[in-house]
Amino acid sequence: MIHWTALIILWKTMKDAYQRLETIGNDMTELDPATFTIRLPPLGHRTDLVSVAKYICQSIEFCVHDAMRSSGAGVTVIPLYIATLTLRGSSESSRELLWARAVMKKVENKGFRIMKHFDNEGRTWALERSPD
Repeated sequence: MIHWTALIILWKTMKDAYQRLETIGNDMTELDPATFTIRLPPLGHRTDLVSVAKYICQSIEFCVHDAMRSSGAGVTVIPLYIATLTLRGSSESSRELLWARAVMKKVENKGFRIMKHFDNEGRTWALERSPD
């Protein structure tokens, strides 16, 4: 679960960096196309953040089981938050997003009060813009 959370963070950062570099490249190309080219490998499968978020959701089910007590729920807080933010941007993942929000409530009820600082969209008061 932590592996997939790290992948989402890394791939999202790479995607944003590629978009910014493309913008810079386009601006520089207008000045002199011969002097500036960006040759980066394509992101390929690393743009599919929703699939990775779904893997997180599948793992969370095991962690929030009552037999795991609070230790299982404790490791789900950040991965669940990242998965919720990722699923929020996908129109085809509304079912998973509703499920993730319900699990957020379940984790909060296990004593993890940090979850109450997330609104029902999966954002915290500190998150000013959408990560999409």
